[in-house]
Amino acid sequence: MDSFSFTFINNKNEVTYTADMVNNATLTRLVVNPSGLIQRLVLLDSGEWGQYRYLPATQCDLFGVCGPNSLCYIDTLRACSCLPGFEPKAPYDWALKGFTGGCIRKTSLDCRNGTDGFVPVQRTVLPDTVQATVDMSMSFDECRAECLRNCSCTGFASADIQGCIIWTSNLMDVQMYNMGGQEFYLRLAAADVGTSVNENAEESTREDSMELPLFHFDNIERATNNFSDDNKIGEGGFGPVYKGKLGHEIAVKRLSKASVQGLEELKAEIALAAKLQHRNLVRLLGCCTQGDERMLVYEYMPNKSLDAFLFGLEFLEER
Repeated sequence: MDSFSFTFINNKNEVTYTADMVNNATLTRLVVNPSGLIQRLVLLDSGEWGQYRYLPATQCDLFGVCGPNSLCYIDTLRACSCLPGFEPKAPYDWALKGFTGGCIRKTSLDCRNGTDGFVPVQRTVLPDTVQATVDMSMSFDECRAECLRNCSCTGFASADIQGCIIWTSNLMDVQMYNMGGQEFYLRLAAADVGTSVNENAEESTREDSMELPLFHFDNIERATNNFSDDNKIGEGGFGPVYKGKLGHEIAVKRLSKASVQGLEELKAEIALAAKLQHRNLVRLLGCCTQGDERMLVYEYMPNKSLDAFLFGLEFLEER
């Protein structure tokens, strides 16, 4: 039997949440420690204070941990990914797990011509509602239509069996469960709606198995000056390697169309390389598997003998 009785009231007069003791003989206290951890403590028969509940309880309980327009994963070891139709604002930082910059749209919305659509994002804790509005009289279809009419609308969800929540800003603190949660309808440009449903499912599968950031092809293309010969620094059995810049210098291995290495072999190589991160190995930052493109993105290291990096120039001079 629970020691507390919890009550949530949400009506036109108030929105309140209360916690009352079922047994008034039980002593409890709520404390905030210096690190910001909130603890609900209860006095045990042993005379010690036991921790009943605490917050933050998961990595996603911290506000803005993944930045705007992103997903934070509650029940898995994965941290963050961009919402469908979005890409990291700072790809290099994102690859190094610096997520607070969040994500930006791949394609701008087109409210004027009314071509935008929606992609359902399932199993979510809905975004922060500071910039949201609620209308309990609207049906689902009315809610969808209202979002399309409002050029500032970024997404909507059902408030209940009958009711509408509309967001009109960057989407903060969208969280995802493995099971349960609510369905959120994300507004996207027409160019991204058709591909986002399938790509998001495939991307989720790839990220779960590889645990590496996915880079968008357009970003890598710009970083390497459209894969120009001037940026080409080598070639092997996989294909050509290009130098580029995404905030910091990177090296991009691009799978040659003539290569016999397919997607499954590439995924196996990525999974292995991700597990072999070491300070004496070139760091694998992420990959791109968009369309028929297959690329690996590494940190860039100038051409030198490996022992120069391991032991320093003094060692080479002694030799």
